[in-house]
Amino acid sequence: MQEKNKKYGNLEVNVSDKIQVDGEIEFTLTYTVGSLGLAKGGSLKIIFPPYRHQETREYVQVIDYWRPGFAWAVCSEEDIKLNLEVKKVQTAFSHIKNWPDSSRILKISTSKPLKEGQKIIVSYGGVDKPWVNGASPSTRVGILSTKRRNTYLKYYVYVDIEGNKNYIPLEGFPPIQILPKSAKKVIINAPSIVKSNEEFEIKISFRDRYNNPIFDKQLDNKSLLIKNLHDGSIISTVEKSSPFSFKANIKKEGPYEIFSQDNDLKVEKAVLFCSNSLPKIFWGDPHAHSNLTPNIRDNDPGVEPSDCYDYAKNVEYLDFIALIEQTFEFDENDLVNITSETWRKMGELADHYYDSEVFAAFTGFELHDRRGDTVVLFKDSLKNIPYPLNKIKRIQDVWETYKNRNFLTIPHLHRYSGGTIEKDDQDTKYGGFNFDNWKQDNPEVERLVEVFSSGWGRFEHNSHPMLLKARSNVEGNTVVDFLNKRKIWGFTASSDDHDGRPGYGGITGVFARKCNREEIFSGLLERKSIATTHPRIILLFKINSYFLGNVVYFSKSFEEKREIEITALAPKTIKQVEIIKNGEIISSKNYSSSQYLEAKYEDSEPIKENTYYYVRLLQDDGHIAWASPIWFLKK
Repeated sequence: MQEKNKKYGNLEVNVSDKIQVDGEIEFTLTYTVGSLGLAKGGSLKIIFPPYRHQETREYVQVIDYWRPGFAWAVCSEEDIKLNLEVKKVQTAFSHIKNWPDSSRILKISTSKPLKEGQKIIVSYGGVDKPWVNGASPSTRVGILSTKRRNTYLKYYVYVDIEGNKNYIPLEGFPPIQILPKSAKKVIINAPSIVKSNEEFEIKISFRDRYNNPIFDKQLDNKSLLIKNLHDGSIISTVEKSSPFSFKANIKKEGPYEIFSQDNDLKVEKAVLFCSNSLPKIFWGDPHAHSNLTPNIRDNDPGVEPSDCYDYAKNVEYLDFIALIEQTFEFDENDLVNITSETWRKMGELADHYYDSEVFAAFTGFELHDRRGDTVVLFKDSLKNIPYPLNKIKRIQDVWETYKNRNFLTIPHLHRYSGGTIEKDDQDTKYGGFNFDNWKQDNPEVERLVEVFSSGWGRFEHNSHPMLLKARSNVEGNTVVDFLNKRKIWGFTASSDDHDGRPGYGGITGVFARKCNREEIFSGLLERKSIATTHPRIILLFKINSYFLGNVVYFSKSFEEKREIEITALAPKTIKQVEIIKNGEIISSKNYSSSQYLEAKYEDSEPIKENTYYYVRLLQDDGHIAWASPIWFLKK
């Protein structure tokens, strides 16, 4: 290393080794020329790390000192001018090229040769600029600090001695640890359904204002209480079993909430039913990504698959996850597609993190094709599923290639949304939404649809605000439009995470007997699912003897009146419960004082055409839960 530094030069960096999220960053980098010198046109290159997959901000700029991210450089010899420019990272994706945060490479080149011992001094950030103090707004790091093994910003510096683009890496820029802010809330998680006298585990997570996990704070078991929402009685027999988990049991059946008496923090409560008859509910994220996806890798904040699995299991306390990667087709073009080696890694990692009865790790892929984007989720280990080299370009190819396998295809309806101001390659290639691309069907495997994604928003119906990235749906490309065209779909919600935080947003509850791949896949296949924007809202929905996700067939008409039963238990006050029939609200009731409710509604009108019902619940904080439809279909 000393010999290399002697030849190519030495790097010294003055920068804080620890910075809190959203904290100020500045550094001074001094490069001392080595024995090989630095030719005219020779340069330094500094690659700045992204703070998240898409930040939509300039990380570095050399034009305006009154904007954040300003960088400048001088030579130790005053008569040698340095030229500064900002370059984009290499990517095959046009949408990444269009982002301001893909301009992350600072190049400093010299107008004259430099001799051994001469220096280039690069300054970045801070509020002081050349000859002017306090002239600029501060430059700040991002808001994410999510990893149990610590979150770091890693800068990479290279030198091109001869000016021939032969860049040699230079060591000496230390990683910067990004710390969370102080704890602002405690989140409590518990199983949604427990049996009487059954020991169960309560898990807690401390978060800062940006929802980053904090791993060095603990809760006293005396602070954790369980309350019966029927009679108001308190159970305080909670025993601490580890820094972030507690053991408890409940004797009496009924609805309960779990809360903390810690008055210094905001508390996000858990709710559960103690019941000896209800099926269990397992919560997971059926759509999240890692940096095995090429488009994430090209603007990667460090989204290693191992960190994704760890966050899902040990921060969000999910029961299952589908960590899937994006592709257009299957070949050895690793710039844009899933290669055979990526396929192998995906399968090995899912199998490694799969813990039967505790954590079900699924994998699969998200296919970009003419009709839009579709999540493909496999039940079994990928090591038993052949890599589909050059076989898949359309969703119909998936159905044909894997017709003898256990898998699901789940449409993700964001693709042709109205919020994408700059269209990407897929949008422009296929020309927008066209229902003709949906006429081929496979109801045996396409049984679910993503009604909500934290990456994009709500796909339910055009009359609802999207609010998030998608902003607006395209006419015809909504969940209700497809249900009205007899797509027999249940509901999922997901994070569609690109930043190593599966489960941070939308999640799906699945009714199943056990927490393993077989049982959770079976629950998804049978549409026994609840979708929520994040809270673990328990939403039970029946029509006569039929449970959510069921399909009831009839010949000429269904004359029997339908008694619709809804039981709901939410972590916060329930504001409204609505029953939707064929896309129209037939019942809407407002609530204002309860987290728990039982409601009934009767529909006696004979059914003569295909009909579906589903339930939507709104909490008073705006969060939503959807219960999958029950269908009445003509044979």
